[in-house]
Amino acid sequence: MSASSSSPSPLDYLPLLRKGKWFSSIAPSLQQHLLEGAILRSLRDGERLFSRGGAPCGLYAVLDGVLQVSAVGGQADNTRETIVAWVQPAHWFGELSLLDGGPRSHDVAAASPVQLLHVPQNTMARLLLQFPDYWRELARLQSYHLRLLAAMWEDSGLLAAPEQLVRRLLLIAERYRGLHDAIPPQRVLNVSQHQLSLMLAISRQTVNLLLKDLERQGLVRLRRNEIEILDFPGLRAAAMPEPITLS
Repeated sequence: MSASSSSPSPLDYLPLLRKGKWFSSIAPSLQQHLLEGAILRSLRDGERLFSRGGAPCGLYAVLDGVLQVSAVGGQADNTRETIVAWVQPAHWFGELSLLDGGPRSHDVAAASPVQLLHVPQNTMARLLLQFPDYWRELARLQSYHLRLLAAMWEDSGLLAAPEQLVRRLLLIAERYRGLHDAIPPQRVLNVSQHQLSLMLAISRQTVNLLLKDLERQGLVRLRRNEIEILDFPGLRAAAMPEPITLS
């Protein structure tokens, strides 16, 4: 068998992608069109996919690894970075620039080696011209993301740092619950204390103290750039009110 005949095809990832809430809910015809128009891409750890202000480049789905969505602001002599979210397997994204034709709103880079599906911009444009009903499905994908962001912004304004940290750990472990209902939670999170501090806009020292307190309670175990969740029910109880979900 030749090397090319054994290479994976986007269609091979249909079972994985159907574990995602959005993809599993769209019409089988749209599922087929997306996969037929997609190409496989790989990124090295730290490699950038696109930058804030960049031109629209299509729709993406993560197949393996983690992408980091971030933003940088402030004055030239005092720039600050915040991590908005992590994008994990079975998650589709990039629809905003398709909907409004505007530039990319955030920087997106690999937080580990990543494998992606990419449906290029011109492919999506032809597909939407031929099947205008598909616009509604992209709008629904955007509504999922907006609900999630709104809930995280609400947390940052209403919850104290300990609850914010616990909620974010659960969001990562449960792969943004409500977007990937069929994917089991992960117990070992490959996330550093520095990354958590950028997600929550609190100091790394505060993150360290809060994590050590969770470790003393037997809820987590800390290792270098890893957090193992030992007690999901206990961690959920510490995240009062209830962790974020999507209606």
